[in-house]
Amino acid sequence: MIRGKRIVLTGLTGRLGGAIADALAADNELFGLARYSAPDSEAYWKSRGVHTVRCDYASGDFAGAPEAADYVLHAGVWTGEGSPGGEAGHAMVQNAEGTGLLMARYRDAAGFLAYSTMGVYHPDPPGRGYDEDDDLGPGPASINYTASKLAAEGVVRTLCRIHGIPTTIARLTCQYGEHGSGGIPKMFALDPLVSGQPIIIAPDGEKLRSPIHNDDVIAFIEPMLAAASVPATIVNCGGDEPVSVEAMAREFARLTGLAPQFAVRDPYPYPYGHLDPTKRIAITGPCRVRWTEGMRRLLLHSYPHLLAADPTPD
Repeated sequence: MIRGKRIVLTGLTGRLGGAIADALAADNELFGLARYSAPDSEAYWKSRGVHTVRCDYASGDFAGAPEAADYVLHAGVWTGEGSPGGEAGHAMVQNAEGTGLLMARYRDAAGFLAYSTMGVYHPDPPGRGYDEDDDLGPGPASINYTASKLAAEGVVRTLCRIHGIPTTIARLTCQYGEHGSGGIPKMFALDPLVSGQPIIIAPDGEKLRSPIHNDDVIAFIEPMLAAASVPATIVNCGGDEPVSVEAMAREFARLTGLAPQFAVRDPYPYPYGHLDPTKRIAITGPCRVRWTEGMRRLLLHSYPHLLAADPTPD
């Protein structure tokens, strides 16, 4: 775990950034750049030891931000919520231009870790996990988000070379845990199971994903920064095991004794796909949290009263 460093973190009010901030604030000088628009969010993060900086780096506003940092962890992202209009242009400003302004300010950092998304891959799953050399090209789902994240990767790669900033681009997918919405396992499997709502599945077999627990995302920060390079290192950031939403739901059902209700939708309405973890494992080692253990932790955090005293064997 990183200790004793000055770190600039974006996106700490989100699911990913919040997990990172909680893990690193106690042992580092952590500056959290955000708008802090939710009530009491700034006060909360101050109480957790974060040096909060209320700014909009995508507009070039770095008021209150440190002039220099050892590391920059760029988890901030605009996903399409709360757009003021002109969604495509807004996405480019927030995700691509904002990233460039951030890198330009911290051009002397010892390492820059930019979180991207699996959504930059061409939406035609190849019958295996996507590897880092597979075709790119955002699909129709969340088109402005994924297109702007792909553009952001181009910005990161360019500024990495211009300024010589050791950089890693981590293509994240299906991150889940105790912050924010809980992620796809909670939203698509656990919550509908608990509420008695149908769990949406595909007509043509399982749609696989690569769920990765917050603990692993955090554990991988240090080795991903160690792997940062010029030109940028590009690596997938998902779990070791491909898992379907149906399998997640059946695991939650095993742990709770609840009976899942599945509903087939054709066409399947959600993006899907899983990642080849080979390169990531070479950098970080394997995941510490198996997906079944991650589901148990998520259940304990979200609905602790529902964990069966003696779950059926897996």
